[in-house]
Amino acid sequence: MHERSRLALLALNVALLLALGVVLWAPRATAQSRPRGDYLMVSGEVNGASGQVLWVLDQTHEELVAIMWNQPTTTFVGIGYRNLVTDGVSLIRGRN
Repeated sequence: MHERSRLALLALNVALLLALGVVLWAPRATAQSRPRGDYLMVSGEVNGASGQVLWVLDQTHEELVAIMWNQPTTTFVGIGYRNLVTDGVSLIRGRN
């Protein structure tokens, strides 16, 4: 019985070492590689909306998002998104 326990522990250690090896040599996730933004927020009203709208401008990445608070569901609802670089390029191309 003592020999059987020793073999079971040895097998468990080998399995744990293999699992550790898989975790260590697995490809790394790169989802968090975006640099931190510099934000400006302004509240306002929109025609046809019943509540206040919050405009969030990310000055670093030049993106604008509009969100609105939905009181019955107590959640933010996205109204719109604009990439200001893309919009600027479109305006310049339209003039030429």
